[in-house]
This record gives sequence, C-alpha cells and structure tokens, in this order.
Amino acid sequence: MSKTIKVEEKVYNRLDQLRGKRETFSDVVDKLLTTKEGVDTMLLVWHNQYGERDPREK
Repeated sequence: MSKTIKVEEKVYNRLDQLRGKRETFSDVVDKLLTTKEGVDTMLLVWHNQYGERDPREK
C-alpha cells in the first residue's frame, strides 16, 4: 500500500540527487532509514562498550 507524503522542494531535490537511475524515492528513503538505524546501533554498542555518553546528547 502506498501513501503520499509532502516534502519541501529542497528535500525533494536532495532525495532526487541521491536516487540512482532505477531507484524510486521509496528506495532512497529506505536506504537512509537503514543507515540511520545502523548508526544508532553502532552508537549504542560504543556506549555499552566504553561507558561513555551518547555523543548525540550534547
């Protein structure tokens, strides 16, 4: 099921720049979300291993 979301023109243009020839905007957003989840996981591992505060909480 598809849903429409509204984004500002500058966001649309940035997503379009990231999009490959055969990629949809959904593909780009999915890759970005997967990357964010990976970074969040890496930060959690770092925090658990070294006991330091999450650098995003500054």
